[in-house]
Amino acid sequence: RKIEMREPFSMPWNVMIESLMHVANIAMMEHRLPRESGDEDSTLWEGDELTVRFLLEEGKLNPCLRLMIEYKAAKERATQRLYEESAKECSLSDADAMRQRGVLFEQSLGVLLRCALLHVEAVQTTDLPLLMEHCSKILSAATALGARPFAFDKCQEQLVAFYLSAVAERMDAQQAGLDESRVVPLIQQYNLVPLVVSLLASYSEQLKKDGRLPPPPLPPRSFPC
Repeated sequence: RKIEMREPFSMPWNVMIESLMHVANIAMMEHRLPRESGDEDSTLWEGDELTVRFLLEEGKLNPCLRLMIEYKAAKERATQRLYEESAKECSLSDADAMRQRGVLFEQSLGVLLRCALLHVEAVQTTDLPLLMEHCSKILSAATALGARPFAFDKCQEQLVAFYLSAVAERMDAQQAGLDESRVVPLIQQYNLVPLVVSLLASYSEQLKKDGRLPPPPLPPRSFPC
């Protein structure tokens, strides 16, 4: 319930990161719980991943996506002065400390979205045009950098490929109720296939080689805000 729309780099946004990290860590732990034979076909409501279930029941999934989109846009516009002023507002040591808070935000929220999209119920309720547009913007920005060194670990440039994979898998599942006519035009509209291929071609050595969830981000020892 503490996950709400907040202006990036503001005091309320900085405080919210604590809740995001906590929720994301629990979601990952629940995802990794051993499953009994036959559980693969159970619904989200029948399983043990309570965090993702509550995320959907509270109507927080699409707001989480919008939070990510707003953060990435704000990060693109951010100046050194903004980081310095935000750090001062939140009683952080300097601009670099505020940038690190942004990294924790992106990692935690990104992994939470991935945990959710592993479930057909989440994919069915996701604002797909918004998700596809977001993936396109992230991939376009990453591929525009060429093959320069890039820190992919748990950031959107890594995770959007998993988001797209989750949607594509649900198109193949008859029980998912996700008609191709909803998805394929969006994939074409946002040029997603060439963008994914370009990303893999440029950064194959830096991207994770398997599909496992990355480890949770470790929080700093204390936060003044």
